[in-house]
Amino acid sequence: RQAFAKRRLNALPADDVWFELEVHNDINPMDVVTSAGYDPKGWEYLGPKLSGKQTLRVKLVRLGYVRNLREAQEKADKLGYRLVEGQAREPFKTKFPKPDGKGSVVFGGSEWQGPYGDPHVTDLRGFGHEWRSDFFWSDDGFRDDWRWLVVGK
Repeated sequence: RQAFAKRRLNALPADDVWFELEVHNDINPMDVVTSAGYDPKGWEYLGPKLSGKQTLRVKLVRLGYVRNLREAQEKADKLGYRLVEGQAREPFKTKFPKPDGKGSVVFGGSEWQGPYGDPHVTDLRGFGHEWRSDFFWSDDGFRDDWRWLVVGK
């Protein structure tokens, strides 16, 4: 019973359900790169500049297919949301260690430039019973089954 209660406690909330997430924004942005298994050499954080520890009230939303990050930001803005920064990826993964099989999660509020000059956002992809921390090219199409972590404006 206790294992079941713990599993439910760490279960990923359904889409469009608000929950709290604590984020430490003072981490080195290159730690976000290395936590995904990448060598930070050649990577650059494009912003925005963040600082402090905060508890965000967030939820997962589906924006449908979007051609690029700018289109995702515009869709989120029209819905009254702001995309959450990539510094929230690892705290999210810690709070919800198991994917639910319902799609990847994108953290599109900040960008990194990869070693070949392309802008990227952070994401989590389900890999069996675990999340895989990764980056996705900001100018590539984001599938309609991807979820975006957002806060209210």
